[in-house]
Amino acid sequence: MPITAMEQMVRDILFDDHMRRGGKIGRLRELYNEARGLQRLDSESAMDLDDGVEDDLRVIEEALHDLDVDVCKRGAAIL
Repeated sequence: MPITAMEQMVRDILFDDHMRRGGKIGRLRELYNEARGLQRLDSESAMDLDDGVEDDLRVIEEALHDLDVDVCKRGAAIL
């Protein structure tokens, strides 16, 4: 089964022997924040788009979990 671009990116980060653990965590957190931003945009859109953002978030969360990093999931903002 083919892998997604995000899965490949995460694999490249996890298996990069030149990158230290802290660098891997930092890069994965950047990707996570970008994906969360896209998820928020999707949720505010009038159209229901299934663009794979949820799957991307799951892949990144699993990678962070593999590095023993807790992912803080926040609820909706309160105005």
